Amino acid sequence: MKITSLVWARPKPVKIEPLLREMRRPPTIQPLRIHTGRHYDAGLSGNFFSQMEIPGPNVDLRVGSGSSTWQTAGIMKWIEPSLLEQHPDLLVVGDVNSTLAGA
Repeated sequence: MKITSLVWARPKPVKIEPLLREMRRPPTIQPLRIHTGRHYDAGLSGNFFSQMEIPGPNVDLRVGSGSSTWQTAGIMKWIEPSLLEQHPDLLVVGDVNSTLAGA
Protein backbone atom coordinates (compact mmCIF):
# COMPACT_ATOMS: atom_id res chain seq x y z
CA MET A 1 0.00 0.00 0.00
CA LYS A 2 1.32 3.41 -0.96
CA ILE A 3 0.45 6.25 1.41
CA THR A 4 1.36 9.81 0.51
CA SER A 5 1.60 12.49 3.19
CA LEU A 6 1.21 16.02 1.90
CA VAL A 7 2.24 18.44 4.61
CA TRP A 8 4.30 21.15 5.89
CA ALA A 9 3.23 24.04 7.87
CA ARG A 10 4.89 24.60 11.21
CA PRO A 11 2.58 22.66 13.59
CA LYS A 12 1.96 19.73 11.27
CA PRO A 13 5.12 17.70 11.95
CA VAL A 14 3.93 17.27 15.53
CA LYS A 15 0.56 16.02 14.32
CA ILE A 16 1.79 13.77 11.53
CA GLU A 17 4.90 12.28 13.17
CA PRO A 18 2.98 9.45 14.91
CA LEU A 19 1.39 8.51 11.57
CA LEU A 20 4.72 8.57 9.77
CA ARG A 21 6.31 6.47 12.52
CA GLU A 22 3.57 3.84 12.25
CA MET A 23 3.71 3.84 8.45
CA ARG A 24 7.40 2.87 8.62
CA ARG A 25 6.68 -0.24 10.70
CA PRO A 26 4.96 -2.68 8.34
CA PRO A 27 6.97 -3.57 5.24
CA THR A 28 3.73 -3.57 3.22
CA ILE A 29 3.39 0.23 3.46
CA GLN A 30 5.39 2.49 1.18
CA PRO A 31 5.20 6.02 2.62
CA LEU A 32 5.89 9.01 0.40
CA ARG A 33 6.42 12.37 2.07
CA ILE A 34 5.67 15.46 0.01
CA HIS A 35 6.70 18.79 1.48
CA THR A 36 4.60 21.68 0.20
CA GLY A 37 7.43 24.13 0.71
CA ARG A 38 5.10 26.66 2.33
CA HIS A 39 7.35 26.92 5.37
CA TYR A 40 10.77 26.37 3.96
CA ASP A 41 13.44 27.64 6.30
CA ALA A 42 15.11 25.59 9.02
CA GLY A 43 13.26 27.39 11.80
CA LEU A 44 9.84 26.71 10.29
CA SER A 45 10.25 23.13 9.10
CA GLY A 46 13.82 21.84 8.81
CA ASN A 47 14.43 21.59 12.55
CA PHE A 48 11.37 19.40 12.97
CA PHE A 49 12.82 16.73 10.71
CA SER A 50 15.95 16.35 12.83
CA GLN A 51 14.43 16.97 16.27
CA MET A 52 11.54 14.57 15.74
CA GLU A 53 13.59 12.07 13.74
CA ILE A 54 11.25 12.36 10.78
CA PRO A 55 12.78 11.28 7.48
CA GLY A 56 13.04 14.21 5.10
CA PRO A 57 10.56 14.59 2.28
CA ASN A 58 10.77 12.47 -0.85
CA VAL A 59 9.46 15.42 -2.84
CA ASP A 60 9.69 19.14 -2.09
CA LEU A 61 7.21 21.23 -4.07
CA ARG A 62 8.95 24.47 -3.03
CA VAL A 63 5.75 26.47 -3.26
CA GLY A 64 7.24 29.26 -1.16
CA SER A 65 5.51 32.39 0.03
CA GLY A 66 2.44 33.95 -1.50
CA SER A 67 -1.27 34.30 -1.05
CA SER A 68 -3.37 31.27 -0.13
CA THR A 69 -4.67 31.16 -3.69
CA TRP A 70 -1.19 31.26 -5.19
CA GLN A 71 0.09 28.55 -2.82
CA THR A 72 -2.91 26.28 -3.35
CA ALA A 73 -2.64 26.58 -7.13
CA GLY A 74 1.10 25.89 -6.96
CA ILE A 75 0.61 22.79 -4.82
CA MET A 76 -2.07 21.50 -7.21
CA LYS A 77 0.15 22.11 -10.23
CA TRP A 78 3.34 20.63 -8.77
CA ILE A 79 1.85 17.67 -6.90
CA GLU A 80 0.15 16.19 -9.96
CA PRO A 81 3.30 14.64 -11.50
CA SER A 82 4.21 12.97 -8.18
CA LEU A 83 0.74 11.55 -7.69
CA LEU A 84 0.54 10.31 -11.28
CA GLU A 85 3.94 8.66 -10.95
CA GLN A 86 3.36 7.10 -7.51
CA HIS A 87 -0.35 6.18 -7.78
CA PRO A 88 -0.85 6.27 -3.98
CA ASP A 89 -3.64 4.29 -2.39
CA LEU A 90 -4.19 6.98 0.25
CA LEU A 91 -3.38 10.65 0.54
CA VAL A 92 -2.94 11.99 4.06
CA VAL A 93 -3.00 15.75 4.13
CA GLY A 94 -2.17 18.00 6.96
CA ASP A 95 -2.37 21.72 6.52
CA VAL A 96 -4.89 24.18 5.21
CA ASN A 97 -3.71 24.90 1.68
CA SER A 98 -2.37 21.41 1.04
CA THR A 99 -5.64 19.85 2.23
CA LEU A 100 -7.56 21.81 -0.35
CA ALA A 101 -4.97 21.25 -3.09
CA GLY A 102 -4.61 17.53 -2.36
CA ALA A 103 -8.35 16.97 -2.42
